[in-house]
Amino acid sequence: MCVTGEPDARKPARPVRGEADGNVITTAWMWITRASRLLHYVSVLVEEAVPQVIPATGNPIGVDLGISSLAVCSDGRPPIKHAKALRANLKRLKRYQRHLSRCKKGSKNREKARHQVARLHARIANIREDVLHQATSSLVHTPLSPSERISLKTHLASLLPLPKTKAEQKRGKKQVKKLIHQTTEINAPLRPQLLVLEDLNVEGMKRNRKLARAVSDVGMGEFRKQIEYKSLWNGEMLLFADRFFPSSKTCHGCHWKWEDMDLSDRIFICQNLACPLFQVPQDRDHNAAENLVSLADEYLASLR
Repeated sequence: MCVTGEPDARKPARPVRGEADGNVITTAWMWITRASRLLHYVSVLVEEAVPQVIPATGNPIGVDLGISSLAVCSDGRPPIKHAKALRANLKRLKRYQRHLSRCKKGSKNREKARHQVARLHARIANIREDVLHQATSSLVHTPLSPSERISLKTHLASLLPLPKTKAEQKRGKKQVKKLIHQTTEINAPLRPQLLVLEDLNVEGMKRNRKLARAVSDVGMGEFRKQIEYKSLWNGEMLLFADRFFPSSKTCHGCHWKWEDMDLSDRIFICQNLACPLFQVPQDRDHNAAENLVSLADEYLASLR
């Protein structure tokens, strides 16, 4: 929830009383934080009962992060595209910043131009965060087709009491959304037991002046942060490959290594005569995802 106005910074977090999902909250704390001069966010901390998390038992998934695609997975799903939020709004941002630099310092027009730039930066950040939330949620939640999701929503809504007011109808929709993503024994085999990602040196990648803007636009650090806590919430294990593990340079069929492979080489071709994938063109990112999922199989075998 966001509000406009100037909060009193001298006041600490204060207790409030409210209602959430039909349960009366007796203890809650509220903070008001400042995002910009005209925009503030209200954060409410509450205590609520969390259902028991059922551990996932499905097939592991290897996830290879990249620039051309946000993530390529080993389970055969289409590559997850990233929003390219900065790239799509770069021309507008340059125009707004040129206008800001030409305004007289201390003038009202300069203040308006500064707010215009700040709003565009906030919009770019919100677009990127929304795409990352959708991507990470699709990995940890039960994969459902649109028809399956609609039928499940209809079934869960029929189990709830018939709403009498618009507020109850809105509350019922939130409850249905929570129930869809709740971990159960039924959807445990459909959720991945283990997710494997690369331990990327994002700050080091940003030092490359040709890739710095594209790497920053992807949001790899935020992707890792979200997948860490979402996998914990959904009863899934998370494994990070070694930073120097050659996932892109190694053939997932025979482990032959292409030593002089460049970043511009997007197709992997195995040169091992004994490999069943000899001279078979493979997508570089998909090959890396397959190598990551092989680490998951070795890790799970060591736990048995």
